[in-house]
Amino acid sequence: GNIYVATAKKLVYGDVNIDMIAGPSEIGVIADDSADPRHIAIDLLSQAEHDEIASAFLITPVEAFARAVQRHVEDELKTLKREPIASASMRNKGAIIVAKDLQECFKLMNELAVEHLEIATNDALSYMDEVKHAGAIFFGHFTPE
Repeated sequence: GNIYVATAKKLVYGDVNIDMIAGPSEIGVIADDSADPRHIAIDLLSQAEHDEIASAFLITPVEAFARAVQRHVEDELKTLKREPIASASMRNKGAIIVAKDLQECFKLMNELAVEHLEIATNDALSYMDEVKHAGAIFFGHFTPE
């Protein structure tokens, strides 16, 4: 969703059946270095390309992983047809944050309370009880190709 979709839904709400009036899309990813940094970058951009006011966050306890994801974000942006939108979103509403440990990652992400939460760590399901605020939760390592 982007602002145009949300506005159009608001205009016809009540006259036609719609799922909901959603705001800008957002994703939060908690990942450690067991995840593929390119795949995480692609996941962040999959939401960032929706709208310039979409949000994409990565919180990781591994600084080297954070840097690798940032490099892949920069590389993948060059391949997107919606690069201007995704770039603006990442620049203005995106962040890659290095936390001291996974517990701090979850604490910070719970404060953000994102629409889409992805947990890409070893034994991702074991962290389910750490999630307090999220719309939809995705666990494990996924291959986007």
